[in-house]
Formats: sequence, structure tokens, C-alpha cells
Amino acid sequence: MITTLDTFDSGDYVKVRRIVSDFIKANTPPNYNIYFAVVSEATHAHDEMERILQSNGDWYQIVRPAPRSTSRISTILSIRRSEAKKRTLMASTRTNAVVDHLFKAYYYEWYQESIVPFIISREDPPSWENQLTNLTGSRDHALLGRDTIEGSHCTMTTLWDHGIILVSDKITRPELDETARRIAVENSLKLTTRDHLASRP
Repeated sequence: MITTLDTFDSGDYVKVRRIVSDFIKANTPPNYNIYFAVVSEATHAHDEMERILQSNGDWYQIVRPAPRSTSRISTILSIRRSEAKKRTLMASTRTNAVVDHLFKAYYYEWYQESIVPFIISREDPPSWENQLTNLTGSRDHALLGRDTIEGSHCTMTTLWDHGIILVSDKITRPELDETARRIAVENSLKLTTRDHLASRP
């Protein structure tokens, strides 16, 4: 099942942040891991989350682009210099409060700049670091592997400034509807879910 949760009618990024955070936590069963990745070019963008993850005893790492040759033309060099600034925080946690901190610490990244993916799983999904790296890239080339779907409870990715997409073969439509209704009531919003029909060859 592929489902989109839209929050277009909120009109308030603080409320959007709360809705998206609540949705992720509501779809995380007890004692499951939350794997996530955030990309940023800002020099100290990851400092706050590093402190939070360290104090919580959670695993994380900062991934930098691999060095590349600088023997190309100047236009390519300028693109590479921009890419070289990007650093990706990859982490896993079982603490729901970390999700709340994430959306507060990375306002610019998740609300204006990029997608933030989450994988919810009891055990480490196959090649989950590579999967998160892929999902943080270009929308045109982001692919969710079958192994990730089958090996996790669900995968979620934020949408630019207004919602989240969930993919799962474990969560049922009635369960998802109930989650959406509860979050809508708590935030005095009209939220809807819709199924995406998979394309057929």
C-alpha cells in the first residue's frame, strides 16, 4: 500500500511539523527502530541532533560525499563544490522524542530543502543505509527496494512543506484511516488519505 498524508489546509508550519511527527510515531510499533537520514549543506546543521543522539545513546554517523577529481571544466567544478558541502546524518533510534527533536532542529531541511526518509523496522533492514541515501537524492531517481518494503514495517518520506508518503505491506487501510482520524481530531484539521494505484506494465 502506498498512501499520502496531505496537510495543505493547516497553514502553519508548526502544526505541519506536529502532524508529520505524530504520524511517524503513530506508525512505529513499540520496540521498533526508527532509521532516518537528513541532508544539509549548512556547516553546523547536524550539531544539535548529534548532541541529542549522543545523550540518548543512539547510533549515528555523518556521511560526506567521496572526493572527486577536479580536472573537469569550471561549470562541473562548481557543481561538485556544491555537492561536496552536503553532509548526511544517518541514525537509528527507538525513542519517539528524537523524531520531535529532528523536525525542530531541521526546519529548513525538511520544510523547504529536501526529503527526509524514515524506515521503521524491528531489525536492521537490508542495506538500509544505501536505501536512505537513495531516498534523499533526486525525486526522479529515488527508488524504494522490494527488500526494504518486505523487511520493514513501513517506509515514510516527507513531502516538501506539506505532508508525508507511507509505503507498507504490513499496515492495513483501516489502521491507517484510524491513525489519520485521530491526528485530525487532535489538530482540528480535515486530513485525508488516498491509495496510489500501482502502474501496470
